[in-house]
Amino acid sequence: MGRRRIRVRGTVQGVGFRPFVYRIARAHSLCGWVLNDTDGVLLEVEGELAQIGAFLGALESGAPPHARVDALEVTPVTEINDDIFEIRPSPDARPGIAGILPDLATCDSCRAEVFDPDDRRHRYPFTNCTQCGPRFSILERLPYDRMHTTMAPFTMCALCQAEYDDPVNRRFHAQPNACPDCGPQLALGAMRGDAALRASENLLREGQIVAVKGLGGFHLLVNALDRNALLRLRKRKGRETKPLAVMFGDHGQLSEFCDASEVEHAAVTSAAAPIVLMRNSGRLPDAIAPSNPLVGAMLPYTPLHHILLRDLGFPVVATSANVSGLPVCTDVDTARALLGHVADAFLDHDRAIRRPVEDSVVRQYEDDVVVLRRGRGLAPGPVARCARAGILGRGAQLQCALAVSQGGAVIAGPHIGNVSDDVRSIETFEAAVADFEALFRPHLTVVDRHPDYTSRRSATSAMEVQHHHAHAAACMAEHGVERVLAVVWDGSGYGGDGTIWGGEFFDATPSSFVRVAHLRQFSLVGGEVAIREPGRQALALLWELDLEPSQIDHRVFLERMLAADLNSPRTSSAGRLFDAVSSLLGFAPHHVSFDGEAAINLEHAAAANRGALLPTPQLVDGVLDWGPLIRALVGSGKAASAPVLAAGFHDALARSIAEVATQVDVEHVALVGGCFQNRRLLESAAAELRAVGRKPLWCRQIPPGDGGIAVGQVIVAAHSSASI
Repeated sequence: MGRRRIRVRGTVQGVGFRPFVYRIARAHSLCGWVLNDTDGVLLEVEGELAQIGAFLGALESGAPPHARVDALEVTPVTEINDDIFEIRPSPDARPGIAGILPDLATCDSCRAEVFDPDDRRHRYPFTNCTQCGPRFSILERLPYDRMHTTMAPFTMCALCQAEYDDPVNRRFHAQPNACPDCGPQLALGAMRGDAALRASENLLREGQIVAVKGLGGFHLLVNALDRNALLRLRKRKGRETKPLAVMFGDHGQLSEFCDASEVEHAAVTSAAAPIVLMRNSGRLPDAIAPSNPLVGAMLPYTPLHHILLRDLGFPVVATSANVSGLPVCTDVDTARALLGHVADAFLDHDRAIRRPVEDSVVRQYEDDVVVLRRGRGLAPGPVARCARAGILGRGAQLQCALAVSQGGAVIAGPHIGNVSDDVRSIETFEAAVADFEALFRPHLTVVDRHPDYTSRRSATSAMEVQHHHAHAAACMAEHGVERVLAVVWDGSGYGGDGTIWGGEFFDATPSSFVRVAHLRQFSLVGGEVAIREPGRQALALLWELDLEPSQIDHRVFLERMLAADLNSPRTSSAGRLFDAVSSLLGFAPHHVSFDGEAAINLEHAAAANRGALLPTPQLVDGVLDWGPLIRALVGSGKAASAPVLAAGFHDALARSIAEVATQVDVEHVALVGGCFQNRRLLESAAAELRAVGRKPLWCRQIPPGDGGIAVGQVIVAAHSSASI
C-alpha cells in the first residue's frame, strides 16, 4: 500500500481532466482527491502500489481529447487512510501557469442535442460541455472556475447544477454550462431567444447585413450567394478587394463550392475550426474574393452558427465586425456606434466577451497546414519549449500578437491586429498586455528594436530584439534546432544601419546572428506611401538599373525625388521587390486596398505555370543582385506571357536562395517572414534547398509573418544574459 501526490502540468483545465482522473481512480480502487489550482491539476491517490502504477499509466496515455499533459511529478506522501476519492474545489491562490484552453468548436454530442426536438437544449445556441465551447474569451482570471468567468451572473437551474456536480457527466464542471431556462439569451431589438434568431435569418434571406455576436466578437453576416448584397457590404465597410471569409453549413455544402484536399478537410473540421484557405471551385460570386482563386472557408463552430446555417440552407460571408485596421467589436453599443452605417441589424446576446478573439487562419503548404493567424481555437496555446519562465514578448506593429514563457513553454496569444496610433487600437493592445501580465506575472518584457513602434511605447526597462532575428528564433524554437541559415524575407524591419531590412540571410542562433547576405537595395519613393502604391516601387527598380520607365503616374516628380534622395529611404525588402515586379507585370493596382495585395496577385498569377527561364540572382560581396533578373524580366515581355514571367521570377529567387545556402556551412535553412506565406515561393525554395543537400524549415504552428514575432522575442530573451 502507499500514497502519492501527483502534479499534472499542461493544458488540463476546462477539458474534463478532473472527471477523467476521478473515473480512473475509481476504476483502480484508489482513494484520495483531485483539484484545479493555478499551476494545473493537483491530486493524491492512495491504495495498492500496483494499482497506483496502473493509474499513472492511464493518466499519461488516456487523457481527454483536448488535454495536453506536459509533465507528471510524482511524490510519495504519508498514508492517511481515505475511504473515498473526491473532486475538491479549487483554491483561490496567486496567478499561476495553468494551461488556458482556447475556445473550442461545438462537439458532436452537443450538436446532436441542439438538433434533437426531444432534448431540453433543442435549438439552444449556448449549448456546451467540457469538450467544447467558450474558454479564453470568457475567462476573468485563474483558476478556471465559473465564478472567474463571465458566466458568473447566470445561476444554474437544478438540472444544470446536477450535471455540473456529477463527476461522470460530460458537463461536470463545464464552467459555461447552461440551458434555455438559466443561461444567456439572444436579442434582436425587443425580440428574445429563438424569435430573435429566426428574425435575423429572415433579414439574411432578404439580402440584409446582420452583425452577429459570436464567441470572440461580432461578425458581419450576409448571403454569400447574393452578389448585390456582397457589393453593398464592401461599399459600406470600405473593403474594396480584400477577400471575405465564407461559412458553410456543413462539409457537404463546402464541397459544392470549394475543392478541399484531405489536409484542408482535416483542418476545417478540427476542434479549432479555423478559416482554411482553399481553392474556390468557381461557383461563388467573384465579389467574395476578386481576382483570387482561393476562398477562406470555415464551418460553424458554435450552436448559434450551426442552427443559423442549417435554417438558411445557403453559405454566408462571416467577416469581422470592425473598422478596417481596428479591433473586432465585442459589445453591441460599440458595434452600433462604429458599424451602424454597415449593418442593418444587430443580433446580440447577454454573455459578456471578456476579450476579443479573431478567427484563426491556416493554409496548406506541401503536406501540412501552416497557421497564418492564431486566434479562436488555437490561442492561447504552447508553440515551443522554453526553459526560462516569465518573459513577455510584445510583438511587432502589424499583425501583432503577444507571447509569454511559462511552464517550460512559450504560450502564443491570439491575434490582436495592427497597433496604430488610433486610440481604440492602442487601448485594445494595452488591455491585452495588462491581461497577460495579470495572468502570467512576467518579470521581463521584450520589444522590437524599431524606436517608433506603438507596441513598445508603454514598456519600461524592456529588452530590445531585432525584428528579423525574432523571426529566425521563432522558427528555430518550433523545430528545436540551435543554428540555421535564416532566410528572412518580409515587408520591412528596423535594420539598425539606417536602412530598412527585409531581404536578409542570417547565420543565426537563438542568442545571436550574423548578417551574411541581403538582397540588393533600392529606394522607397515617398517612404511609406510607396507601400500603398506599387508603381512607385516599380519606378525605383527601373531607376536603379537605368531602364526607361513607362506608364508610371507622376513619373517626372518621382524621378526628381529619387535624384535628390528626397524621402526615399533605402531598403533590402523582398516584400517591396515582389510589389514592384507585380506592378511591372501588370498585376498590381495603382493603389493597394490591403497589405500584401500586390504580392498576392503576383503569386496567384504564377500559380502552377511553368516559369520562363530567367537569370538567377548572384551573390557578390554579400549582396544578392536581382538586377539581371529584372532586366531580363522587363525585356522578355514580348517573348513570354506575364503569368509565365511571374512564375519564372519566383523560380529564379528560389534558386538564388539555394545558391546562397551552398556558400554557408549550415545544415538547416529557415524560410521565415511574411514573404514565405507565398506558397509558390516557399515550396520552390524548399525543393531547391533539398536538391543541394540542405534541410528547409518553416514555421507551422507559429505564424510566419509578424504574428510570430513575439514568440521569437521570448526565445531570444531566454537565451540572453539580459534575462538572467
